[in-house]
Formats: sequence, C-alpha cells, structure tokens
Amino acid sequence: MERSEDIKCKSIEYGNIICKAFNQWYALKNGIQEVVDPFYPEGSAMETCRNTIIRYKEKIVNELPEELYPEEYYLDTPEEYPHNYIAREDELLTLGEKRLKEIKQMPEYRKMLEYKYEKYYDKKTDKRNNIYYYAVKGYVENFEQALHSAENERNSCDSIKKSCYDFKQDIMDVRRYARYSDEWWKGAFERCLYLIKDLCSQEEKQENNSNEGIHLLADNYENGYQFSLLDFGLC
Repeated sequence: MERSEDIKCKSIEYGNIICKAFNQWYALKNGIQEVVDPFYPEGSAMETCRNTIIRYKEKIVNELPEELYPEEYYLDTPEEYPHNYIAREDELLTLGEKRLKEIKQMPEYRKMLEYKYEKYYDKKTDKRNNIYYYAVKGYVENFEQALHSAENERNSCDSIKKSCYDFKQDIMDVRRYARYSDEWWKGAFERCLYLIKDLCSQEEKQENNSNEGIHLLADNYENGYQFSLLDFGLC
C-alpha cells in the first residue's frame, strides 16, 4: 500500500504533466510554440498533447483518492483538431513572401548566381566534388515553388477536399524555409561562394585562352599562314 506522502507526490507530478501538456497544446494552436518539428504540422503535436492529458486524467482516477485530485484534472480537455492543422496559415504565407524577397536580395546569393558555375559543372560533378551548389540554389527554388503552390491551394477547393490526415506539405515547407535565420541562409551561400569562386575563375581563364587561340588561328588563316599538325594538337 502506498504511503500518503507518495500519493501526494504523485498527485503533484500528474498535475504538472497535465499543466505542461495544456500549455504546449495552446502554444501550438496559436502558433507561438518556440520549437516546432519542421516536418510535421502542429495538429500532429496537438494530438499528442491531448492524448497525454486524457491518459493522465485516467491515471488520476485510477490511482488517486478524489480528495487528492490536482486542480488540473478539472480543466476541460482540449478539443480535437485535424491532424494536419497548421497554425496561422495566412500569416505564414505573408511571412514567406517577405522572407523570399529578403533572401533573393542577399548579396551572397546574388554573387553566387553571378558565377557561371552551371555552365562548367553538372549536378553529378557538383555532388562528386562535395560542392552542393545545386542543392543550395534549390533551397531558394523550392521555397519559391512551395510558396506558389501553397497560395494556389489556399485559393482553390483542393484544401477543402483534403483529409485531416493529408499533410499540407507546401505550407509546411514555407513555414520551414521562412523560419530559417539570415545566418543560416548566408552561411549556405557563403560556403558555396568560397568553393566555386576559384573553380569558376580557372574555367573562365581556360575558356578565354581557348578563345584567344581560336581567334589567332582564324587570323593566321586569313593571312595565308601554312598550318601544321602541331597547330591542332595532333602531334
């Protein structure tokens, strides 16, 4: 048989767990939860919180005398929300538009695009060399595509047809990309710049040298120069 002190401690413990789950549920619902899984909707985490509250209310009934029920037990259990619920969707779209413009104006991003990296290196070579230029550029492109798709879905009937268990992937991607800090974006761009700068400069130099050689051959041809196999690198 449990001691009365142990039962009182259990009452406090269960009450604290319920209180924490309530606070987290309301924070998720209102979009003010500091840490949110970037790959899951708030509705999924809210369901976990609600189940925790229900489970510990049952434990209180089964394990504690009524006079020791914590006050949290008497709080109304939160209502059930769709599994794919995303908090403050309209605000996320507005934030997404603002953040995308800011990111595209970053000097590091604009400088990265100025290099003709894609002219010299394909995706396979890029990955083999551990540059990941296409992946970093793809972050911005994917952000823009997700924002466009999320806005279209909001203005269409597709969102109404969605099951409560169909994740709204586009708006979740917008939420994730929009909440990455400036330091995160700049760090990704700066890493690429550091790696591709010398590579592109070397390729451009070789290209210029090659073009100069072609022009020289053309000039010699016009002047009646007699070519040998050495001119064409065949010896």
